[in-house]
Amino acid sequence: MGKLLKVWGMARRVTAILWRAVIPVDVWREVHASRGDRPEPTLRRLSLLNARGVRCHLHSLASPSGRGISTGMVSLRVHRDDLNKAYRLMAEIRD
Repeated sequence: MGKLLKVWGMARRVTAILWRAVIPVDVWREVHASRGDRPEPTLRRLSLLNARGVRCHLHSLASPSGRGISTGMVSLRVHRDDLNKAYRLMAEIRD
């Protein structure tokens, strides 16, 4: 049993290293966030950036509460190569 746990632990570490090599952790940068119950400002920015060819996506920063209700934030993340373009375009938006 002990040998099996060692092999399992090693396999997990190797998998994590390979995963980070294929999909780098620092590729996406958070540029805007809004409350989960009022995501409109973030959705407007997402629409604008997508229309202008900026690689971006929404990310849920949900945290479950004790009553089973999910509360949290909605985050707009932009690819690191498109950050300057994204900031320039988002400066045009008026909330």
